[in-house]
Amino acid sequence: MIQFHEESKTFHLYNDQISYIFKILKNNQLGQLYYGKRIHDRDNFDHLFETSPRPMSSCSYEGDLTFEYVSHKIIQGKPKLKDLPATYVENENEAQTLIITLYDGVIETKLQLSYTIYQDFPVITRNAFIVNEGKQKLRLNQMMSMSLDLPDQDYEMIELTGSWARERSIKTRKLTEGIQSIYSLRGCSSHQFNPFIALKREDCKETSGEVLGFSLVYSGNFLAQVEVD
Repeated sequence: MIQFHEESKTFHLYNDQISYIFKILKNNQLGQLYYGKRIHDRDNFDHLFETSPRPMSSCSYEGDLTFEYVSHKIIQGKPKLKDLPATYVENENEAQTLIITLYDGVIETKLQLSYTIYQDFPVITRNAFIVNEGKQKLRLNQMMSMSLDLPDQDYEMIELTGSWARERSIKTRKLTEGIQSIYSLRGCSSHQFNPFIALKREDCKETSGEVLGFSLVYSGNFLAQVEVD
């Protein structure tokens, strides 16, 4: 379910229903190529990678000091998260996990990303683990779980809002330019905003159509947002 193509430096996570493809870019950082309906595996997906100089935008690579790729490994099953609620497997054949290690030499800190894809479900889970390998203390002010790029804005955003005894009311809004978000600053996700959003096509029905769902399994304060540029 997880392939790494050495020559093109591309990762492909897939089962019978979905594909998630990203690669190691020329600056040794990770770049996403595709997420959606299952597509056939191939050695190279560079035709999905689009880049061009744009006016009024900074250079994507020069002087970029964020985390760089170090190594990866693919294992069977899904490792447990210590002291945190998480999805799990009852048999290691139910899933495979890709663990990627990134490193920031400026602050001497390692970032470990784990991606698990399940054999029988259109689901990918991810967690991020930070390790300070330097001699100075670090203060982590903000940690975002994931980011996903999509090729167009023709979606409606679904959120689950509410109040006590009427939690998770379905609210739908059309995406527009700018940022649409839900969040909590109460130390827990609360009944006002559930830590979940979905993006659906306008013609989507209860049993048909394209829907992408995003859920934080565990959250205190959280932020979920969609940006249309």
